[in-house]
Amino acid sequence: MTTGTIAALRRRVESLASRPDRSEAASSSRPTRQELVAAGAVLAALTVLRIAYLIHFRINTDEAQHLHVAWSWAIGLVQYRDVFDNHMPLFHVLYAPVAAAVGERPDILLWMRIAVVPLYALCMTATYRIASSTFSPRHGLWAALLLALFPPFFLTSLEFRADTLAIALWLWALAFSIRDQGQRPRAFLAGLLFGGALAASIKTALLLGALSAGFLTVFIFRLPTPRPVATCLRLGAQAAAGFLLAVVILFSFIRTVGAWPQFLQCIVVHNFRAYDLWAFRPARLLLVVFVALCFIAYDSVVARSRVPRILAAEVLFVTGAVYFGVLNGISPIVNGHDFLALCPLLCIFVVPVLDRLGNAAGQFRTTSSGGFAVPIFLTAILVEVAFLLAMSQPWRDRAARQTKLLEDVLCISDADDLLFDLKGETIFRRRPLYPAFELVTVHLMAQGQIPDTIADTLVASRTYVTIQDSDRLPPDTRRFLNDNYVSVGYLRVAGKFLPVSGPGRRSSAFEIAIPGRYALVSPSGAAQGLLDGSRHLGPVSLDRGAHLFRSQNGEPAAVVWAQAAERGFSPFGNASARCSSAEE
Repeated sequence: MTTGTIAALRRRVESLASRPDRSEAASSSRPTRQELVAAGAVLAALTVLRIAYLIHFRINTDEAQHLHVAWSWAIGLVQYRDVFDNHMPLFHVLYAPVAAAVGERPDILLWMRIAVVPLYALCMTATYRIASSTFSPRHGLWAALLLALFPPFFLTSLEFRADTLAIALWLWALAFSIRDQGQRPRAFLAGLLFGGALAASIKTALLLGALSAGFLTVFIFRLPTPRPVATCLRLGAQAAAGFLLAVVILFSFIRTVGAWPQFLQCIVVHNFRAYDLWAFRPARLLLVVFVALCFIAYDSVVARSRVPRILAAEVLFVTGAVYFGVLNGISPIVNGHDFLALCPLLCIFVVPVLDRLGNAAGQFRTTSSGGFAVPIFLTAILVEVAFLLAMSQPWRDRAARQTKLLEDVLCISDADDLLFDLKGETIFRRRPLYPAFELVTVHLMAQGQIPDTIADTLVASRTYVTIQDSDRLPPDTRRFLNDNYVSVGYLRVAGKFLPVSGPGRRSSAFEIAIPGRYALVSPSGAAQGLLDGSRHLGPVSLDRGAHLFRSQNGEPAAVVWAQAAERGFSPFGNASARCSSAEE
């Protein structure tokens, strides 16, 4: 057999191998009419579910913390310099005008959740773009729909948190990094968006490291020829230029507002100060081996037979595997929202598998009918909805408590009153101390690396309102708060229940820790009797130290911060009567 014949046979085999069969042609087509109708029905159901969950899904303390920082920007304070925060600033700066427009209202978090719905839509459209570029437009449609109802992503993206903005920017950066057929990749814009994602969340640094590992893997094993290598290097330089521009803008902004030293302290020093939380977990790193085996199986069974854009698929797969492995194997604190970036990739890669199942069933054969693929996709979505309803029921209102808390905050305190909370969950009031009680701070205080001087701070700052008890507080602080504050509604105010000195006696000695105006109250209203030898006629200024009250009628009594009592708050009172005096 001549050399020419061998070359001809080789070309024939390569052409046959690269020629798609009917099923592959179908998988590379646009969505069919049947699929579009099914997608429309899914979007209608999604809209109803989204509205119900927006209103009733429980409010995470991180949401209130993010909103407190955004609100601080809105009233002229500067993140890091005036308000502690260990998150990147872009999300808070962008949503500060929205918070100012909504104003001080108890349901502000529900409105802010509505304001992040566009970010949810951006994540869906970016997922469609990535899957369409890597697989096909109809794969993109189903990947976006699967992501929209994927329970971890659906529930986390409901919340007012910076992660959703970071993931939206990250996904669009990936979308611009992947070249569509007949189009050039927008490398500089992708780099700019990567920088924006970093400005929204520090976790983007880990994602960028994982993406670099993905590109490096493909670069070494899949691009042996000089021309693709040179192209990759040129595009990489453009992306790096865009990323550096975004970083320079971020750092310049922080320096301009005068928060550079505090920014480094909060983002770098504080987040990495709890070094003993960092641990190497070999058992968890074994998960990377499992993911690698899944990748090999996926690459050989699904991707190579169906995906002409195999390089992009491999980069995305390696990126997700590395991020998953490092996050589980090394990161000291792993929360559910840390995996938000993996949800779109998972949905993108599972769609071809489901489509292949439809093809194996022998029902998906032509481009004119969705065949068995549509029932399979719809079944997967129904499974997602079932898990979603099992995790959280939209008909149960779990957001009401935060709304009622803010009702009490706005009623019991004025704009210039300080309010002690954990990390800004009361949103509209300044805190008397700088650190926020997030996980790292709690750990450092438990280790003694941050001294517990909170009681002295509360006394010196005349802080009369605090949150209810929490196990995140240091023991000495909890003891001080329990001894010197009483519960009124969803908050506590300075004061205490008065003890009776002995059987048959009506005298009560008590200590005031925070000097100020106080009122003596009883279950029937104002307490009747003598305070420090004078008849009690109403709110009075009390100095720090010992005082004596002699009851006239023997009713239980309590001393309470006067402003709270004047506005209808009492440790004996009905919560429904709050603010009655203020409204009159």
